[in-house]
Amino acid sequence: DDHLVGRLGYGIPGRLAAMLGEWVHSRGQISVLDLGCGTGLFGMEIAHAKSRLVGVDLSRQMVERAKARGVYDELHAASIEAYFSNHVGMFDLVVATDVLVYVGALETLFEQVRAHLNPGGRFAFSTESPATLNEGFQLMSSGRYAHSPAYVRTLAASRGLEVVAQEPAVIRTEANAPIDGFVFVLAVH
Repeated sequence: DDHLVGRLGYGIPGRLAAMLGEWVHSRGQISVLDLGCGTGLFGMEIAHAKSRLVGVDLSRQMVERAKARGVYDELHAASIEAYFSNHVGMFDLVVATDVLVYVGALETLFEQVRAHLNPGGRFAFSTESPATLNEGFQLMSSGRYAHSPAYVRTLAASRGLEVVAQEPAVIRTEANAPIDGFVFVLAVH
């Protein structure tokens, strides 16, 4: 956490929590699915408003660190695909902070998320997106994927989701250079 937040300037969990603040306040207690929960940074941001908080991460070590925070009601060491294949619960909010950079095509993920969102629910996430990427997605030299805002908007609309917030953001720094991207909040139509 110290390296990620301190050295790399990673502040996306707090940024998404702030973007969702008014909506969360209007809803009261919400059920949350934190995809790629890592050590639980977003869980800490949303714990005050959760009725149920579920975290999923591929790494057992990350799940153990998230468990130590004591804010998650359930934690699963699994891929996102495996989690969605084996669980049928519905959520008010699905969050993926710094996760989509490990996924190329997002069609299946958006379908899975949409199928698990309650009416009026939200899907909040970050993407890496250099200024030179105008459409689609591409694998970057870093080994992570970048997604254009146009791709995200088109995909959201085709899956019954509406972009209610899109803001440019520095996702983190790498080799002392900012990595540009966006933070999005999508709503169920």
